[in-house]
Amino acid sequence: MTHSHSENSPLLQQQKPPLSRPKNRRRRSSFDPSTYNSIGTIADTPSTQDVAREAGLGLMQILGLTICMAGVQFTWTVELSYGTPYLLSLDLSKELTALVWLAGPLSGLLVQPLIGAFSDKCTSRFGKRRPFIVVAGILTCMSMIGVAYAKEFGAWIARSFYAPEKFEQSAHLYAIVVAVSSFYFLDFTLNAVQAICRALILDVPPLWQQEYANAWSARMSNCAMVVGYFVGFMDLVKYFPWMGDSQIKVFCIVAMAVFVVTLAVTCIAVKEKQHVDTEDQDNLPWYHTFHYIWRAFRFLPKPIQSLCNTQFFAWMGWFPFLFYRQMPISTQWVSDLYFASHPASSPGDDNWAEGTRAGSFALLCNSMVSVIAGMVIPALVMRFEKKSIWWLSLLNVYTCSQLIIAGSLLSAWFIRSVTAATIVLAIMGIPWAIVLWIPFSLVGEYVSYEDERRKKPSAQHQLEDQQDEFDAGMILGVHNMYIVFPQFAVAIISSLIFAASGQVKDPNDEGRSNVSTVLAFGGLMALIAAIISRYIVRVNKLATTKAPLANIAARNAAVKTVRAPMANSFYRFYSTETEYDVVVIGGGPGGYPAAIKAAQQGLKTACIEKRGTLGGTCLNVGCIPSKAMLNNSHIYHQTQHDLKSRGIEVSDVKLNLDNMHKARLRAVGGLTKGVEFLFKKYGVDYVKGTGSFKTANEIDVLALDGKSTSTLKAKNVIIATGSEVTPIPGIEIDEKKIVSSTGALELQKVPKKMVVIGAGVIGLELGSVWARLGAEVTVVEYLGAIGAGMDPELAKNFHKLLSKQGLKFKMSTKVNGAKVEGDIVKVEVEASKGGKAETLEADAVLVSIGRRPYTQGLNLDKVGVELDNRGRVVIDSEFKTNIPNIRCIGDVTFGPMLAHKAEDEGFAVSEMIKTGHGHVNYDAIPSVIYTHPEVAWVGKNEAQLKEEGVKYKTGSYPFVANSRARTNDDTDGMVKVITDADTDRILGVHIMGPNAGEMIAEGVLAMEYNASAEDIGRTCHAHPTLSEAFREACLIASFGNAINF
Repeated sequence: MTHSHSENSPLLQQQKPPLSRPKNRRRRSSFDPSTYNSIGTIADTPSTQDVAREAGLGLMQILGLTICMAGVQFTWTVELSYGTPYLLSLDLSKELTALVWLAGPLSGLLVQPLIGAFSDKCTSRFGKRRPFIVVAGILTCMSMIGVAYAKEFGAWIARSFYAPEKFEQSAHLYAIVVAVSSFYFLDFTLNAVQAICRALILDVPPLWQQEYANAWSARMSNCAMVVGYFVGFMDLVKYFPWMGDSQIKVFCIVAMAVFVVTLAVTCIAVKEKQHVDTEDQDNLPWYHTFHYIWRAFRFLPKPIQSLCNTQFFAWMGWFPFLFYRQMPISTQWVSDLYFASHPASSPGDDNWAEGTRAGSFALLCNSMVSVIAGMVIPALVMRFEKKSIWWLSLLNVYTCSQLIIAGSLLSAWFIRSVTAATIVLAIMGIPWAIVLWIPFSLVGEYVSYEDERRKKPSAQHQLEDQQDEFDAGMILGVHNMYIVFPQFAVAIISSLIFAASGQVKDPNDEGRSNVSTVLAFGGLMALIAAIISRYIVRVNKLATTKAPLANIAARNAAVKTVRAPMANSFYRFYSTETEYDVVVIGGGPGGYPAAIKAAQQGLKTACIEKRGTLGGTCLNVGCIPSKAMLNNSHIYHQTQHDLKSRGIEVSDVKLNLDNMHKARLRAVGGLTKGVEFLFKKYGVDYVKGTGSFKTANEIDVLALDGKSTSTLKAKNVIIATGSEVTPIPGIEIDEKKIVSSTGALELQKVPKKMVVIGAGVIGLELGSVWARLGAEVTVVEYLGAIGAGMDPELAKNFHKLLSKQGLKFKMSTKVNGAKVEGDIVKVEVEASKGGKAETLEADAVLVSIGRRPYTQGLNLDKVGVELDNRGRVVIDSEFKTNIPNIRCIGDVTFGPMLAHKAEDEGFAVSEMIKTGHGHVNYDAIPSVIYTHPEVAWVGKNEAQLKEEGVKYKTGSYPFVANSRARTNDDTDGMVKVITDADTDRILGVHIMGPNAGEMIAEGVLAMEYNASAEDIGRTCHAHPTLSEAFREACLIASFGNAINF
């Protein structure tokens, strides 16, 4: 995040600290005043160079990209216009014709997910999608030839294999077989082309241009549909006799020409991004694709799942309107109304033809309105959405389209005239243009956002990337399944409605068609879709300003939940006598410092905490108790194994686990009571209970007894509810045998065997505790290295040291399940790339794959607070949510989930509320693993700098050369400093060794003040101290040599 200040900011007026250092070889100024007056960049924010908006596509490039959709839609019109009449002309029964059209939903259900999954992983030098477009396009043309020349193919087969007397019968039979097979094949291949073309449109444009590209895709489809129907209406044999002797032949040839030309233009004009296989994707078994599809269907990302939920009901509304492929219910409805007013109509008289034309005219009006709407509405939305006109946002337009469908279809129950029905059908062209545009735009925004996120190298993303990721083709395939399923449902429901309508039809109401009931049912489904659409999660486009720094905050808030209640347009920023200036929800390491700082500045403050004790997870069941156990277990282990070599002999050392737990609880109790004392000292009102939003300015509090409630009014609200353990699907944490970090701290006996799932900070720390106390610990890690975010060189050495201490590791291994059987827990694992399964047995299993934001019960949706697709609260550079008086800090929003990061944000948010200024430098937040040796780091590691293309130098100094480490007989580890190759500025500090968590503070201070390695090398350090190793490493980085190494 970034934050800028006015020129009269008090922070800008601060003087630089006095300097008294040699200047003769100084390469740069040691201190930069900007560190005092800006909020640094959040951990997963790109560098300034990266923040500038990615170059988009020009209009001609967009047309070249999306014209393929015109070819696809034009080809569909062959089937939509002439499919049923053509099959009936071959004497195929209506019942069998209906079975032929099951190919549509079946192909959509089967082909689109499969073709999406295969193309997502394609590594061809021609691109991910182009090879599939070419192959599927060729197969589509072959199927079109089969449709056009079915009679000729049937005659050839009959002539080749049957006697002349059976020729006519055999030719007719095989003509039907060829036609039906070709139509089935056409459905499957054309669905494949459509899926790949849509995926390509999602792949190529950047995030901010997805809405624009998908709008043109919808325009192409709408225009092609109108042109296709018009071409089909023409007497093609009359105008193009040389192309064939029947309408279907000429139409198929024209469609093939349009299809080939449009696909060729797209393939030539579009430059694809080549997909590169990751190491984990190599040598996967053939059936992995089906597993991939199943996982995608089961574990869709929240933005896509929320859209699919809406699409399911939206298409339950659309399919009654589009029920029969060749004779839509909508068209039949208009014809029925005409026939009702002309009861003498029969297929042989003029009235019958007039009624049919009335239905066709209504469909033409629908198509024309759809084309116009597809041109106008996207242009208006994209223009006004940039100006933050909320009522013309993408999601509001989508909701309005569902309301239009609902109103139009429900009105069918009351309409009795052909004119009114025609008007309704014409109006339905508006939502049809929207349904071809907005859903795919939302999917495109999500896919583009995910692509950009994966390119950012950070520890946070390495943790996030362990979750399932699905590419454009797969997401579109699953999205299409949610469109296809309603078609099957509507087919059954409509049949039941037709049957019921026929039995209960009112003889006095001849003007009402039984089709009206089916359309009204569709209207009800659209109404449900409109309601659900308010919960769609959307990833927002990058701000369109060209100033890079202005875009950093926008990029931080790139993902957001667009459920913006229209009632919450105004918020109170005044304070009455009964209101608090600040109410903090959550009394953890972010919440209680925020409350104390606010009170210290004279703000009337309250803090709501539901645990019953202050300090949150960190003080109660996290950082503090785990460090108590780490320290005491280290002393126990050292007493057993390390004292004799130091000349201290101790016999009969015993472990009293009960007393060790009591020591842990004493530490926790002292600190939590201390925070409560500070609340009293500074006048913070401590409210025990569970807080939830009533309005943006009112918080309901349910007391700890679960009975009494109260309401706090607040001018400003700070959300600081922290995080909770991330579960593994299929593994139930009972806190007895299968435990989280909370249960692992409270085990009442040392397990003989323990399995730790996850080699992150929590897993390694608690695994070390129980290994020191005598457990046989096996750590299972999905990735190939321990300690996400750690410098690769240190991670490798750290792995070796922990292995020497007795920890066993199974790297690149995934957990498929864990089940308690008596006193044993059986853990099913296999190589993450796929391989032979293995069962691990343990007395206890620790699940420690990470944590996720905790927002349960806050009623954030009630007031419209935005969440991203990972459940994090979206904030701007001043910690404000989309509701300006509600701010958010700590684990529940962006950035690393660290107590000290939350604490810094607590200070800053209170200062911003009071003065408008605050400071958090996200580039200088340290991470520590409190094992022995400890590991600590701040800033960038080598892998990240290589990825970013930054030139750098390193200086590494081993503790074996440090005098204090030698005297302590504790020499494992090293200090590694990474600096800019040109400026000597320190970019990262990585320490593995004794007291690394204390030593890293000097590295943080150096980075906060933009110090160079030479600055540290010229700073006097006390001797003998461990911190001298940091100085020596800086000397190596800056001058190439240390003094004592």
